[in-house]
Amino acid sequence: MSNRRACVSLFVCCLVIRLIWLITYPRVIENEGTQYARLAQNLLAHQGYVGMRGPVTMLSPLYSILIGAASFLTRSPELAGRVISLLAGAMLPVAIFLIAEKIYGRRTAVVAGLLTGLLPTLIALSAAVYSEGIYLTLLMGAVYWALVTAEREDYLAAVYAGVCAGLAYLARPEGLLYAFLLAAWLVATRWFARPIGRGLLARAVVLLTISAALALPFMVFLTVKTDRICWEGKSAINDNIMARMETGMSYQEANTGLGPNLREDGVALAKDQFAYVRTHPVSFSVKVHLIADGWWRRFLGLLRAFRWANFLGTPFIWILAGAGLVGGPWSRVRLAHEGLLCAMTALSLFILSSMYFIWNRFLFAVLPFALIWAAHGAVSLYGWIYGILERKGPVVESRKQIIALALPVSLFLLMLLVAARGIRDLGEITEARAVETKAAGLWIASQFNGTKTVMSVGTVVPYYAGAVARVLPYADSATALAYLHQKDLDFIVLRGDEIRQRPYLPSWFQNGIPDPCARLAYRVGARPQQAILVYEWTCR
Repeated sequence: MSNRRACVSLFVCCLVIRLIWLITYPRVIENEGTQYARLAQNLLAHQGYVGMRGPVTMLSPLYSILIGAASFLTRSPELAGRVISLLAGAMLPVAIFLIAEKIYGRRTAVVAGLLTGLLPTLIALSAAVYSEGIYLTLLMGAVYWALVTAEREDYLAAVYAGVCAGLAYLARPEGLLYAFLLAAWLVATRWFARPIGRGLLARAVVLLTISAALALPFMVFLTVKTDRICWEGKSAINDNIMARMETGMSYQEANTGLGPNLREDGVALAKDQFAYVRTHPVSFSVKVHLIADGWWRRFLGLLRAFRWANFLGTPFIWILAGAGLVGGPWSRVRLAHEGLLCAMTALSLFILSSMYFIWNRFLFAVLPFALIWAAHGAVSLYGWIYGILERKGPVVESRKQIIALALPVSLFLLMLLVAARGIRDLGEITEARAVETKAAGLWIASQFNGTKTVMSVGTVVPYYAGAVARVLPYADSATALAYLHQKDLDFIVLRGDEIRQRPYLPSWFQNGIPDPCARLAYRVGARPQQAILVYEWTCR
């Protein structure tokens, strides 16, 4: 089968599988998705770079721009986000297939495409309103075209690699770091795999120039809005959170905690993140300190997180990946290719271990590389076992193949089974089934016309209410109530699955908000974990 036919067949099969999941599983937009969808709505309405809680630096623009464009057809930003994720998710196995074929050959490519296409976590991600899906696909596109331009003197492939890396940056800011890594790898390959060294420096420059040209407008926008040279908008916010966590605060307190005299010290309490970045600069020396201090401890914690991440297919994916990394014949070309995969993985691990907080979806960053190695591991195990049977003496050919396939196929199936069970506990996926949040939001939307302000922990209920979101502060009950009285708000939302995120929420959820201004107006959800209480704030 030709490459084109194989890619088309793989894309169509993956698209069908993911479409079935999209139709049957998600019912409610995810918490992160509300930010991208609201940003898309505000961009279309010419209301600025504004998310659920106000002007935002944390969100990269590509996903929201695509949502806005697609919503002209879908008439729903939520559905538009899912359709974009669906298409990107169906393309990811194709990109993995092409990369694996370049490095290991057709047999490994087929296994890699199947692994990526059938992994339940990636199927679920393809129907979620998260930017990780489109980001991973673009990043793998950049890797593939970098391999192509390294293989032959193809400057157009370098352009494609630069386009994919630049767009990956516009989906998530770390994409630009990989553009530099890919360019550096192109230059380095001249010492590993001749005769492909001719013109590699020029092609590396092309890759960087194209990716930088795509990234530059957003960099200029951030620089103008923050009054400082700013190549991305996340680290300025995250650095402030981590600096507060270094003093002993939990993530929730660092993000939403109040200071003396009800001062809004928590990063998430800021109504305008651009203004927050301007008034809370973090020096380069502090950045270096935040990364270096306790880095090794965080790195070991990250490895433990991967060890227990059953939604990735742990431990079977790592067994196969380890076999793939060491298995098979080696050459100078393979050394160059493995160097690229290892460098990409190492950069992902460094970025993750530099953070003081890790959400499950952050672990997806290394998944494509693990799947490529796992596919090669399955093929290598088959070859090892088959070779042993060959040396043992005469065995019927079909029987040798069946015996040799038993172990890699078993590991393959166990990996898929563990991952399927794991996504049941993956909050980023299961939150799409919390239909109570949509019901509560729509009830608030029905109460009166005009812009409403809803205070809560998450943003799903405010999104469906068409409201401006404000975050409940981390404080004791009396301080939190005093803070509420300073705010112009309409409703307060308490969710059963969020009560551990604030000290006072268990009491408020069980006994009511102890303030005469708070009137319980709506309740939905039978079980405590699913229940949502909506209080109307009558003291405006």
